[in-house]
Amino acid sequence: MTTRRKKQGKAGQDTQKIRAHVTRSYLTPSQSSANAILALTREVEIGEGIKGFDFDTLVSKLVEQNNAVFEGDLRRVEAMLLDQSHVLQSLFVFFTQKMAHAKYMDSLETYSRIALKAQNQCRQTLATLVELKNPKRATFIKQQNNAVNQQINRSENPKNSEHSANKILEEIPSERLDTRTPQAAIGVNQEVEAMGENHRAKDGRREKKG
Repeated sequence: MTTRRKKQGKAGQDTQKIRAHVTRSYLTPSQSSANAILALTREVEIGEGIKGFDFDTLVSKLVEQNNAVFEGDLRRVEAMLLDQSHVLQSLFVFFTQKMAHAKYMDSLETYSRIALKAQNQCRQTLATLVELKNPKRATFIKQQNNAVNQQINRSENPKNSEHSANKILEEIPSERLDTRTPQAAIGVNQEVEAMGENHRAKDGRREKKG
């Protein structure tokens, strides 16, 4: 009984170690990515009687590429995006050509849908590459979007807009809002007004005489 319990205990410990190892592997980006690649390429023949890739080599190359990105070297990422755009362009051309030889409407619609999806994905991939190569442009667009959103928020909430306008004026030297109580308007030259009334009266008499 004692020997049997020891074997069961050891088996339990081995199972726990395996679970811990697999868990760490699953949570490690390079190892989990390598496992995914192995699962996708398990049946790929790379030689006579040889299928699949090598796990350790995959992990080491992924770690190497990750370190390059951490150090600011994005050439691998740029190459990946560009290569993917070429593949998507090839899909677009391939299914566009199949459209020309389609004999049924269902086939034509399927080919056209796949071609347009590939074209759209190619465009998005190239746009991502352009933003990666020109981060200042992306930052500028983000700032412009923030400015537009702020303007929309002000228009939707007039109180905030008025508060912001007051704040801007207060921040400018010698520019202050006049918060005093408005006073009644005072005539600039009362004598001129009086003379104007007399002048109008004389003109009235002349019209009567004429």
